[in-house]
Amino acid sequence: MRYILQNRWKIRKVGDESKLVYYGLRNWPKNKRQLIPLNSEEVELIKRLDKPTELSVEEKTILDKFIAEKIIVPHSEFRPDSTRDNYQMCTKCIANDYVIPGLEFNEDGVCAFCQCYENEKPDRTTSLLTIDEDELVENIKKRRHASRFDVMVFFTGGKDSSYLVWHLSKNLKLRVLAACWDMPFTNDSSRRNTKKLLESLPEVELIQWTLPVRMFEEAIKKQYETLGLFCLCPAPAYPLFYPIAKMYNIPYVMWGMEDVQASVIEYIFPVPSKKCTSEREQTIQVLKARAMPNDLLEPVTWRSEVHNYHASLQKIFEPLYAPLQKILEEAEKDKEMEIPIIKRLRTKESYGTWQSLIDLLEKEIGWEMPKNQKNQLHTSCMIEQVKDYTQFLRFKNMESVFFPQAMVELSAAVVFGHLSREEALEQFKELGFFEPPKMYEFLLNKIRNGN
Repeated sequence: MRYILQNRWKIRKVGDESKLVYYGLRNWPKNKRQLIPLNSEEVELIKRLDKPTELSVEEKTILDKFIAEKIIVPHSEFRPDSTRDNYQMCTKCIANDYVIPGLEFNEDGVCAFCQCYENEKPDRTTSLLTIDEDELVENIKKRRHASRFDVMVFFTGGKDSSYLVWHLSKNLKLRVLAACWDMPFTNDSSRRNTKKLLESLPEVELIQWTLPVRMFEEAIKKQYETLGLFCLCPAPAYPLFYPIAKMYNIPYVMWGMEDVQASVIEYIFPVPSKKCTSEREQTIQVLKARAMPNDLLEPVTWRSEVHNYHASLQKIFEPLYAPLQKILEEAEKDKEMEIPIIKRLRTKESYGTWQSLIDLLEKEIGWEMPKNQKNQLHTSCMIEQVKDYTQFLRFKNMESVFFPQAMVELSAAVVFGHLSREEALEQFKELGFFEPPKMYEFLLNKIRNGN
């Protein structure tokens, strides 16, 4: 019998070690075994299995654990990548193995993501910590005298951050400072939504920061050359706005991030890199991961991909980070120094459906969807389809283990009750996975032509 290394597995060198990396998502609980250490004997044998190969009894014994896990399989069981016309879709959500090659399904046709949502319990000690409304309000009362603001919100004019500002101000009666990075790719509807929100919520203050166009264009170019991505968000918000929150003694800095965007770190790869003993320590850990200089890592885990995203941008925008780095250095020396705490509100329960959320925002602040867009996932940026396409290309070509996020998030929206499966399937058609978006070609030409 001839054996072969199953599709989507690849040997990668990580420092002095060799690892077997899976570019897909395995069924639960094997999703935690996406990266497998190899000894030199295993490496040499597995290298031969890039094509169907006969194995001796001794060789099969050495590779027995890989055969048992179906990482090495008989040639007849090799599973090629699905095509855009022939793929498997989850029977619960809409995740499929065309957009996410290597996505596994159980015998009932349920994808590995849904298996994780069912079996994992979110660990609130992760770096994407949530906070309940009652706890937030109670904690703010203790520090309210120190600032004329209760919270700073990273704001874009999209549905998530618009809802967060509205909810904190209108329902929780908090004093909100909205902080907006005014970038060239912000769409027209978000700019209008920003104006409408301020008119509807006169107690809310807004600060906007516009970086030089040349700096922005150079950053886009370098990010693409380094990681094959055009995206910069939300990284610059931290060095631009966190020092302002510290200057004004604002107790909390809030992420406008909903649960579907945190689904991977909370359910799929939930083991935290470090247990933190306090909110302050958690915030420092989050900021250090985004602000302190770091070398790029071999992109073999989801966390190393996130690390590289921020490490690349920290190098690109290095002059912007000095004030934030100074705060971190002082906070580590002075353990009593108060700093703004970074948190996000839990949204899975409060949002309801996305349509009901949008209806609420339309009624309360006159919020509007982007023109001719049905997809309700991301609503503030003009290059979302470019992000979809570049993430898809890198994952498909086994250059990255970072899943195409819009596919993950839209599927999670079905599981979390924000969309029906039929609604998600309709919105899926607008995502940028099927052909190069026009904006992708435009950005490539700008980089190649140097203008």
